[in-house]
Amino acid sequence: MIIVDGKKLDWIRGEEIEMTIKRAESYHPFMIISLNGKWIRKEEWGRKKVRNGDEIRTLLMIAGG
Repeated sequence: MIIVDGKKLDWIRGEEIEMTIKRAESYHPFMIISLNGKWIRKEEWGRKKVRNGDEIRTLLMIAGG
């Protein structure tokens, strides 16, 4: 099992972070991701595999003034 923004999901062996956040319906084009408390570069989302027990948190980037 993995956790994405507080939601429990079944772990899928070999799945990358990008697919996991899309499956959790947490994907947004302007966001940053933390995997087990460590920030992950966007270019790594499609390469870095999620492991059983991982926790992913997303943070939306918004503009203001």
